[in-house]
Formats: sequence, structure tokens, C-alpha cells
Amino acid sequence: MLDREDDNLAIEKLDEEMSPLNWDVIKEATREDVELQKVLKFNREGWPKVVEKELVAWEKRREALTNGDGYLLFNDKPVIPKDLIPKVLKMLHDVHVGRDRMLQIARENFWYPNVTKDIKNIARSCEICNGCFKSQKERLHPWEPPEKFWDRVHIDYAGPYKGFMWLIAVDARTNWLEVIKTNKCDTATTLKALKEISSRFGLMKQLVSDNGPAFASEDFAKFCKNRGIQHTKTPPYHPQSNGLAERAVRSFKEGMEKFLAAGCNLQEALWNTLLMHRSTKASPKNLSPFEAVFGQAIVTKHTLHAVELGKEKAGKADLVVGEKVWVRMFQTGPRWKPGYIREVTGAVTYLVECLGDVVVRHRDHLRKASEICINNDKNKKQVKNENEKVVDHSSQKSQSKKVEKSTSKAAVPSQKIRQSVRNRKQTQFFGINWLKMDSSSSSHSPPPSATVDKPAANDILRVSPPKGKPRYERKRLASQRVKEYRTAHRREKRHKDAMAKETLQKLEKAEAKIREYKMVVKRGKRLSKKDVAQFYKVMNHAYKSVSAYGKKAEELENLSDGWELAKQDLEEK
Repeated sequence: MLDREDDNLAIEKLDEEMSPLNWDVIKEATREDVELQKVLKFNREGWPKVVEKELVAWEKRREALTNGDGYLLFNDKPVIPKDLIPKVLKMLHDVHVGRDRMLQIARENFWYPNVTKDIKNIARSCEICNGCFKSQKERLHPWEPPEKFWDRVHIDYAGPYKGFMWLIAVDARTNWLEVIKTNKCDTATTLKALKEISSRFGLMKQLVSDNGPAFASEDFAKFCKNRGIQHTKTPPYHPQSNGLAERAVRSFKEGMEKFLAAGCNLQEALWNTLLMHRSTKASPKNLSPFEAVFGQAIVTKHTLHAVELGKEKAGKADLVVGEKVWVRMFQTGPRWKPGYIREVTGAVTYLVECLGDVVVRHRDHLRKASEICINNDKNKKQVKNENEKVVDHSSQKSQSKKVEKSTSKAAVPSQKIRQSVRNRKQTQFFGINWLKMDSSSSSHSPPPSATVDKPAANDILRVSPPKGKPRYERKRLASQRVKEYRTAHRREKRHKDAMAKETLQKLEKAEAKIREYKMVVKRGKRLSKKDVAQFYKVMNHAYKSVSAYGKKAEELENLSDGWELAKQDLEEK
């Protein structure tokens, strides 16, 4: 609680003999204010659980209220009684310092409920205070988006710039920019420039401009009326309403400065500025003005160079015979396998030997490789091209020879026989070659407690398929083995999850017992034989469960250390 001297310092600036902020006046008005007397009483004796409706606002701020010598303080500022509020507001408003300044003075010197609201109402109703306010900035209202190109066009003049006036016209839908260089900016010159622009794209439906002399004349209004153009003039001294044209003027000047600094003359700088603006992509559709108007990308010297460079690269086959590559595989398994170019069959097609198989691949499905180990010890070399399969019998003589690096063209198979029976590779699931199983092994199912992993499943399932069986039978058995493997895998996962949950529960129980034991020892009590036996039992179960589950070594070590420490303390007791 502040003393009288501190209170006087708080309102020293406004403390005068006849002022409503005089301490004697405030104390007298506080004694007559019934509401403040209740607040002083509750603040001194304690607030009840339920207060009257008019005291709810005071009860919410009770932490900031302090009783003075016959008056009430809020955050060390005097609280003004109701009878003095009109006098205080009149004294505060007499100098017409404005709303913000009055609020600042009030916060520094006094307080009462709704003081901010009262000051704002006074400032809003005062003509003198309103005359000193700045213009209120309202939220900008966006223009309605036009439906088609050239429906709404914004125009404005830029200049004088480089000795000329420049009429800027920009489409609101596509941001297409038109610039006309003129010597003057009168109505006749403006109408002539608009006729030139209209000869390219036709008449616009709506024309937006400011209130410049060239756009506010009767001739300009007559021109728009005769052609059915809706002329919209923005409010005076508010360029934000025609912001699209204002931004176009800025972009025009920035582009001109860049190209003039690069050594271009005035006309070349104008051409380059328009080309740069019309070819630059912008949000929200990420389209350039040219693409938005004509539906195709603009062609520049950069795009022409890119097309010629692409043709030059496409005309050359970058892979040669004997070169090592990665081959894209489309069956289940590794996506890329090593191989080498055996023959160039076209501009973008190649005959590739990949791990004993010869396949046809597009250039998109090949990647260059520096070093690849190629296993070419298989007896048969197959060429796969859609549904056709060819077997090379002449390769049997070179079974034991390794593949050598050679840039010469590989020998063409001397004899090609079209096979009527299609011996295809077995279907792979989950990276496993699931082959035909014997009838005796088809009903095999791992026991619930068995641990099944992929290597073990591969070893079990790699058996030779019986010959002569139809393909659908092999596929059915393979699907059956997949289901069996999935079932065993899920069973093992559930078993491990149950072990983990059980181990965690035992660990938590052991930690709780250790904490309980330490609390007993700390209090100087002794454990009974039953408690000691139960403690050993819990610790032993937790240790065995963690060991069986295969927890980390440090967790086992910490548990062992805690167990040994507890045993040692028990023996000492």
C-alpha cells in the first residue's frame, strides 16, 4: 500500500486546489460513492464468493486494487468516483489534444471503469478533434475479376520521361501491357493512342482511369459513349484505386532504365521492356501475359536456342556398343540391374545384355554406369520383345568365358528358333522367388511360437517346380505360400509386441518397488521378510523379462546395478 506522499507524486501534474483530481475532492467523493465503499470493504476484509452484478467488473480486477487513505487505487493510479467523472473528462478535453493523447494522459494519472470508451466517444463527437485527425485508411476493396481478355483495361500516363509522355494500358485479366509514346497528354492525343490500341484487340468493355485532364474532358466521354465503353474514374487523390495502372507505370520505368543502362536506344529499350513484361510468368496461374492471351508460350532467342540444342542432342546416340549401363527392369524386384549395350537398333532404342538376358530398351530406361559386374555365365540368352521370345543356341560354346570390354558390334545369333511354349520367369512377391511347392509342403504352416524371417522363408521355398504343371496351378500354390508367410509374420509381430508390453510393465513395477524400498530405508524403518521376498521376486521377474526380450545392454546394466545396490542395503539392514 502506498503512503500519502507516493500518491501525491502519482498525480502531481493535475493536482490543483480546485481540480477534480485534488486528493481532498477525491476522498470526499469516494466517501459518498456507495459502490466504491463496498469495493474498499471487500478489498480490506476479503471478497465473497458471489458478488453483486455491479461489482463483477471490480471483482475481476481485485488483484490490481489497493486501499489508500480514504480512496481506492488501481495499479497505483487513483480511481475516480462517479460524481467526478464528467468534470475529469471536461478538464481532459478542454485542450483538444486528440483521442490518443487523452488516452495517454488518462492512463498515466487516473482510472475508472470504461474510461477508454468514454474518451473515444468524446473525441468522436468533437468537431475540433475530428478536424485534426488523419484520413482513415479503409481496407481496399478488390475489383471484380473480368471474365474475358480486354474486358477491363486500366490506363494512365507516365511522364514526362525521357522527354516524352507514355500512355500505359494494361489488361486486368492477363496483365497484358501496351505502351504508346506521345509528345503530349491532351485528349486528342489520348484518343488517337486508344484507337491504335483498339485496332489490335478491339474495344474494351470497361476503361478505368484517374481524373486527369485528358480523361475528364467531354470529348473523351463522348468517345466512350459512342463506342459503348463504360468509363470508370477513380476517386481524386486516391491512386490505390487504379493500382494496376500505377504498378504498370513503375514496371515500365524500371524496365526502361535497365535496357537504357545496357546501351539500348529509346525505341529498343521500349521493345525489350514490352517483351520482358509479356514473357514473364506471374501468379496465381503461373502464366505469362502472352500465354494467357494466345494460349502458347512466347518464342524468344532463348527458346529458339533451346530447341536447336535439343535437336542436336537428340540426333546423336550417346550410348555405344559395349558401354556399361544400368537397365530399368519392370518385374518385381530391383528396379535397376547392370548390363551393357550389345547393339544400337535405332536413334533411341538399344539391344542390351543384362545378367544373361538380352532385352530391348528405350534410352529413357538406360543410365550410364562406370563399373558394373556382369554375370554372363548362363547357358541361354533370351531376347524379350513384347510377346516374342528367341533362344540363342550358338552361345553354348562360350559358357565359361567372361564378358570382355569391347566396342565392336556383337555377333548376331546364327540360329533363331521360335518357341511355342513360353517358359516365363516365376512371379516374385516381396522380393522372393516363390516357386512351385511340392504337394507335401503346401499345407506347411509355422508353429505359433516359431520365429519367421525372410531369409528362412526363402530357403524353405526355393525348391524346383514340378515340370508339366499348368501355370495357374503354380500361381495358386505361390499365392498360398504368400498367405502362409504373412500369417506367420503377423503372428511373430504380435508375439514380440506382447513381450515388449509385458517387459515394460515389469520394469515399471520393479522401478516402483525400488522407489518404495528407498522411501522405507530413508525413513529408518525395517522391511519384513515378506516384503524382502516380494521385492526379490519382482526384481527377478523384471530382469528375466528384459533379458528374454533383448533390451539394450545399458538398460540391463542399470537394472543389475540397482538390484545389487538394493540387495547390499537389505543385507546391511
